[in-house]
Amino acid sequence: MTSTIIANFESSPSYWYTTATESPQGESFCGEIAVDVAVIGGGYSGLSTSLHLLERGLNVAILEAGEVGEQASGRANGLVIPTLKKEEPEAVLKRLGDKHGPLMCAMLKDSASYVFELIEKYKIDCDAEQSGWIQPAHSSHHADIAAKRTEQWQALGADVTYFDREQTAKVVGSELYTGSWKANTGGVLQPKSYAHGLAKVVLGLGGKIFTNSPALEIYRQGKRWQIKTARGTLLADQIVIATNATTPKSLWKDLSKTIIPAKFFQLVTQPLTEAQREIVLPGREGMSDMQNDLYFARFDRFNRLITGGALIHEKNWETRLDALVLKRLQKIFPSVQDYTFSNHWSGTVGMTMDYFPRIFSLAPGVWSWMGCNGRGIALATNMGRVMADLIEGKDANELPLPVEQVKGIPCNDLLTALSLYSLLYYRAEDYYYREFG
Repeated sequence: MTSTIIANFESSPSYWYTTATESPQGESFCGEIAVDVAVIGGGYSGLSTSLHLLERGLNVAILEAGEVGEQASGRANGLVIPTLKKEEPEAVLKRLGDKHGPLMCAMLKDSASYVFELIEKYKIDCDAEQSGWIQPAHSSHHADIAAKRTEQWQALGADVTYFDREQTAKVVGSELYTGSWKANTGGVLQPKSYAHGLAKVVLGLGGKIFTNSPALEIYRQGKRWQIKTARGTLLADQIVIATNATTPKSLWKDLSKTIIPAKFFQLVTQPLTEAQREIVLPGREGMSDMQNDLYFARFDRFNRLITGGALIHEKNWETRLDALVLKRLQKIFPSVQDYTFSNHWSGTVGMTMDYFPRIFSLAPGVWSWMGCNGRGIALATNMGRVMADLIEGKDANELPLPVEQVKGIPCNDLLTALSLYSLLYYRAEDYYYREFG
């Protein structure tokens, strides 16, 4: 990470480090090596891009500034969600048009299933559970939106289900919500182990992964791109910058300004008893509701709830996070009143202004995509396949997103600073809908 504020928030390792599979041994880049494609970033996006390129016979090397899955990927909640953050299929089709819209909807519909298929194909050990993902509604207004989303996804052949208030109470284990919809192909996994597993596949396919090797400068010399590191230079015909929310400002002009970084804070509870487990998310689905300041939760294999929330500033943040989460859990699941919390950590999500991801052509042979918008695992895994298509020369009109020229969000630094305080507005709006909507 390059931001001082983010570094302060993210100084604590995530809980996932304590239960992850062994990380593949990386080595620091040194000397001069030439490859077909250089991938900058060793998270889900970079690993998936590399895996799909290697499957097609290209020579690939990854440059990772830290360890594999160390930043956003290893700090995620582990929800596998086959949708965009806010938009229904009709909005996707309207936004992206007749060429890209249907392809994007098709990719999203199957995005979670593809993750679990990839896990099965390569026998990745990451506690994967395709138990579904539920999005409960906190008001009648949002229950109508959930019903609308269900109908539109069903029309496209997606395996989704709508639940009314009574049904939601049973599947969530809470009477707080007015309705919900469920993507049955979604689920949960151990996010750090998933990153480690993808890295092992990359290495097994003959790829190279260089850890603790940040890319310092990118420039063109002759027929190839040159990526300068502290101890050498990586030469490549093409480059994919797969750093998303953790993109350094110095890496490529305006690329980091295409997103607003949003911070989320997480912790884990003590293991719930079997009696409690039969009430709270009894189907072991992942859950994140429809509020702007969303409530989210999922179980790990030890029956610990992994949950959290958003905070405006870092002062006494662990104590404040405990209080926030305790109040929320007692509201959602009143049958469980006593919780003990541990392993506080935070992570950063790359948000775009309209919640759509974007593909960028930065220069001939240099590509990137930005904007996970809280859908990192399913979206990044599938976008890795899309980036491999792009590298291989697939017609841009046959991709699920148009290829754009990079353009930073105007007043990005100001908007990033103000975004911390927008949480106050979002909480007020959530309260209004809960009480009156």
